[in-house]
Amino acid sequence: MKHVPGHASVDVCYIDQGQERFTSIARCAEGTEVVASSSSAAVRDYEDKLKAIELQRRGVEKAAVASKLGRSEKWVQKWWKQEPRLLQRPHGAQDRVFQQTPLEGFRDLEIMRKFAPDAELFETLVKKVPWRQGRVMMRDQETGDLVLRFDHRGHTIPASRMVADRPHDIPELDRLLQRAAAKANIRDPAARVVLNLYRDGTKQLNSHRHDYWTCLISLGAPRVLLVDNRPQILEHGDMIVFGTQMHGVPSMPSLMEGRISIVIFFHPDQDNLERRWLTVTSESADIKSSPADCHSTLTDMRDATALRRANWRPTNAELQFMEYPELPATTASWKYLARAAVWSVGCAGVSETQLLAELVPRGVEWLWDLRLGRALPLSEHLRAACRGRLRFRSWPLGAAPAGGLAKHLFQTEEGKTFVYRLLRDGQRARICIAGTAADWRQDDTRLAVGFAVDTGQHLLTDERRLPNLLSVACAKVAAGSKMLHLNLAGSPAEEWHPADLSLPSHLQATGGLTGCQYPGDNKSEVIRVPASIEPIEIRDRDGLAEAEPKEGAKGSKHELARPRRWNRSRVGTG
Repeated sequence: MKHVPGHASVDVCYIDQGQERFTSIARCAEGTEVVASSSSAAVRDYEDKLKAIELQRRGVEKAAVASKLGRSEKWVQKWWKQEPRLLQRPHGAQDRVFQQTPLEGFRDLEIMRKFAPDAELFETLVKKVPWRQGRVMMRDQETGDLVLRFDHRGHTIPASRMVADRPHDIPELDRLLQRAAAKANIRDPAARVVLNLYRDGTKQLNSHRHDYWTCLISLGAPRVLLVDNRPQILEHGDMIVFGTQMHGVPSMPSLMEGRISIVIFFHPDQDNLERRWLTVTSESADIKSSPADCHSTLTDMRDATALRRANWRPTNAELQFMEYPELPATTASWKYLARAAVWSVGCAGVSETQLLAELVPRGVEWLWDLRLGRALPLSEHLRAACRGRLRFRSWPLGAAPAGGLAKHLFQTEEGKTFVYRLLRDGQRARICIAGTAADWRQDDTRLAVGFAVDTGQHLLTDERRLPNLLSVACAKVAAGSKMLHLNLAGSPAEEWHPADLSLPSHLQATGGLTGCQYPGDNKSEVIRVPASIEPIEIRDRDGLAEAEPKEGAKGSKHELARPRRWNRSRVGTG
């Protein structure tokens, strides 16, 4: 650890992976700490290779490089002239993201103590920010994208923390963000600000990884931030900047006060990259942003609907900005949306080899298997057959706990999300859904999804739950989305879903989101403001009990995002 003099230890207790952990964390009282991060010896070795290559590029002598890294000169000689992109990456947590993260994502941690000492800002944000319930996200096992997680009823799962987009009418926050942009040299015009509220120590955020940089300011009660499984204590006003490291906020059940994190997501420019290895490079690499740069960045952060926001990758957007896109408000704008043509096919009486022989020549890139029940084991055979030829996703529709096919597709949040993702991904690649019956008219799943894509009539907005969702399918239909059914055993071989076809009575559903409750709207829940800003104290172990988060779900939004300069080769949402 590289730091200014004046270190002290802080004793903390937190819950990580169900285990109660007590530890002492060294921290400096003020100033800046720089910490080399690594979750394992293999990751540390990989980052040391990147540092050696960087130091060689700067003209540092071999012996000096070896001394800075604590390595032998023989080790340095082996690695310091290698091409960084050819280095083999070790396996790490959330490995798909780790393996595909751009090289620019790696950096040391930089912690600035007491950067925002204003003790009243926490209470101001608690009262003035329009908080909403966060939602649990997960990594798509097929793509590594961040997607919503649903329960067995097709409902989203409320996260324990509250979230908010950047408010526009709090001058104290504007000034703090301008200072943060200057200190962290943030000049990315697409930088995005979000806020998290942890009402007490039972609220937490599981460890996760981004493929961009994060600048985080902590306000309120001291909390542990796990970075690459190492606890870092963040007290009121502390700011931390890090890259692609795994990070999360573990629960501290004995803590009764609240905490807010102000988070800036940004992509680094060349100046940022010059100072990303501060544990081995000179502090003189610190380059300050000009006031004009700060004002420009702050203005872009303020405008959540700026066209520049289209540069964000969907994984970035859906992590914090949540779930559904903000669509054009007028019918005239819909014509600019890309058109999606989704295909469908039945698997009855057709082998996996025959199925792929029909789909691959037609240019199909994605196969989504929607079959349920006894067909699920067959889905795994189909997944294996697709490996190396088509991208595959299993998304069974019609589960009994979700109310059957009609309710699952037409009346749950998962059904809405399924249609949105089907159409969104269908803009980028040719997707084919797989049902059971060879004749789509005899296949309830293909018939219902075809109706959803072609009409979107069931996707009327629930204004209370999804206030910023217009009608995803309706907007896409206006842009020309359609479904093409394949008939592998009869004629015609290809048939567009009829625009005037009505659903049979047993598949018709009415209403919007039904059976959904709205806990989390309870405004009487108290957020305790810390009486003083002091280091965390060890509490009685017997008094520690992990609390379950209260259920709740409120609507939220994110912008329709498109790949930006860091976009990796990707196969398909955060």
